Amino acid sequence: MEFLRAIDTALALIRRQPEAFTKVLGEVRRITVRRFPYALFSIHDHEVQAIRVLRCLHQHRDPRTWPQ
Repeated sequence: MEFLRAIDTALALIRRQPEAFTKVLGEVRRITVRRFPYALFSIHDHEVQAIRVLRCLHQHRDPRTWPQ
């Protein structure tokens, strides 16, 4: 339950300030999930004014093994 609340909080931050987070690849931005070793990766689509969350990934894993 705490994990889901932490994800909801991160999503709310992305909605409020979609461009406030670190760019990690092109236009993809990363926000870390508080208290858990996860991060959300998102893109702000200016054309349709939408935010797409691409992944929620564990940060202690080797990025080369992440799904493409």
